[in-house]
Amino acid sequence: MSTLVYTADELLRDHPDLAPHDVGGRRMHGGFLPDGSYQPPRALVRVPALAAWAAALTERGGRPLDADSSLLGGVRLPTVPQSRVLLRHGLGESFWNSLTIIGKIEARGRLLAEIPFPPLQPHIVDDISQMAIGHLGNGLLQAHGWDEGGVADPALGAAGGAGAHDQMWFAARDLAFGEGAYPDVDPPENIARPEVGRRWMPEVAAEVEGLLSLLMNLLVIEFRAELGFADTQAILRTPDLFPGRRPQAE
Repeated sequence: MSTLVYTADELLRDHPDLAPHDVGGRRMHGGFLPDGSYQPPRALVRVPALAAWAAALTERGGRPLDADSSLLGGVRLPTVPQSRVLLRHGLGESFWNSLTIIGKIEARGRLLAEIPFPPLQPHIVDDISQMAIGHLGNGLLQAHGWDEGGVADPALGAAGGAGAHDQMWFAARDLAFGEGAYPDVDPPENIARPEVGRRWMPEVAAEVEGLLSLLMNLLVIEFRAELGFADTQAILRTPDLFPGRRPQAE
């Protein structure tokens, strides 16, 4: 059986000697192996660990939750065709703002790497030490937070180091439009659902319910990001858009 218990140091470990991933003058996280294949950040142990936990779940008679963005209903506005019309008529600020706001919201995800999480084992009957859920506070959520908002490189100062999902959106925006094409814009301070803080499961300790609520909201945010990424790709790859920067948009 594959190893099912990992330290935080192992789950945060990168592949050694990755070639840097630079896009539009920005250092992205992850990098490239000698064969040219891209490796996500902190994937050396984390990826096989997730596969091992999923296999162990199947062996116990369970299966991973079949959750993807199709569970998130509703229509995103403007739609891809509407965005194309706006861009063809020189009205690009809406798309620019969308890429900027998504990037800044992604950056807030770094909070996952910085806040303490309550131990779950006292509240769960089964032994979770060999499950992914047993590693949430021992590397997994820290890695996810760094994926979202980056991790500083002490050698480069507090603001230095590779970017993360936030910088990806800014890089895509600046490649398509050029840096500073429109004024900067900030997302709302609070994007939480109106009922945030309401107790739904008073039988469970408040800190545990808070963690479960955070993770469920995080899943919805990831669904939105997945849909936004697909829409953005479709817009950037529209052949007649961004005529002055077509190679960069591609």
